[in-house]
Amino acid sequence: MGHSAGGTLAALLGVVDDPALFMKDCPYPLPTARRLRGVVPFTGTLDYILRVSGYGSADMAQVVTYLGGAPDQVPDTWKQASAITWVDSQDPPFLLIHGLKDTTIDPEQSRSLAAALQKAGVEVELLLLPDANHGDIVRSEQAFQAVAAFCARLWP
Repeated sequence: MGHSAGGTLAALLGVVDDPALFMKDCPYPLPTARRLRGVVPFTGTLDYILRVSGYGSADMAQVVTYLGGAPDQVPDTWKQASAITWVDSQDPPFLLIHGLKDTTIDPEQSRSLAAALQKAGVEVELLLLPDANHGDIVRSEQAFQAVAAFCARLWP
């Protein structure tokens, strides 16, 4: 589970089958056994290409620095950084949570990943909270209850 950038990373952990591509310079190994039972991204960037039009100039500059270039310069990197790229039928269940008043990350990010997961046959729930913005979402009682119910199903 994660919020914002943490949601982006949580989603990637759920969908990337072989993380070796991302572990080159990391001194900490991931567990070898697939122990992930479910994923709960709150308001993550799940498709960097879809998000391009939603970046302000300062945000875009940060993402370009983070990804090592603009989408037209390093398109494969932008694609690889997007959880939606890696979706397949072997992915664990997802609970995607997004506020409809989020002006930092468009709720279309969660809608789009939910559709891709569903198309792949992955169990997915999409919770869109009408009155939550980017920060409020983590304090939402409705989101908390959804996470508790989701986890209870995964760890009976």
